[in-house]
Amino acid sequence: MRTVSLLAAAMFVLSSVPLPSLAQSGSGTLWEVGMHMEGMPEGMGFAMPKQRVCMSNDPETAPPPDEGCTILEQRSRGNKHFARMQCKDGVMEFEQTRTRTTMQSLMKMTDKSGEVTEMTMKGTAIGECDYQADKQAREKQVADLQRKMDEMQRQSAAQLAATCNEAVAK
Repeated sequence: MRTVSLLAAAMFVLSSVPLPSLAQSGSGTLWEVGMHMEGMPEGMGFAMPKQRVCMSNDPETAPPPDEGCTILEQRSRGNKHFARMQCKDGVMEFEQTRTRTTMQSLMKMTDKSGEVTEMTMKGTAIGECDYQADKQAREKQVADLQRKMDEMQRQSAAQLAATCNEAVAK
């Protein structure tokens, strides 16, 4: 579940960090992004297929906090961006360096117990996109994913309660 939350947050943050060097108000750049969970060897363990993500080119577009997160710190210098957010599961830090054609990011989630999970992302610009339309579609996808995760948790809790009730009845 924590991995799903980290992935959802990664896609949300990735898709909203501005790219000053390509600033054209309202426009976006389409990126193909691969992700790798730290500690997992290439080709083994957790591997996520490359995703296509539309990112804003407008330097005034600040990344909104992920649902359940509050931005604690955010800064940009040239093509390097940093954000730190307090989320319900812990603190998330995001660092990114972008050029016109390449991107490299590191997302680090420190949960309440102090356990750290890192994810690296590398991307290549592959074209243009409509950032505003993509943002609306992505927000709907994130809300749908959250509803599905909530329903799965509800079903899991109900199944656990039923199993416990059956055990007590015996």
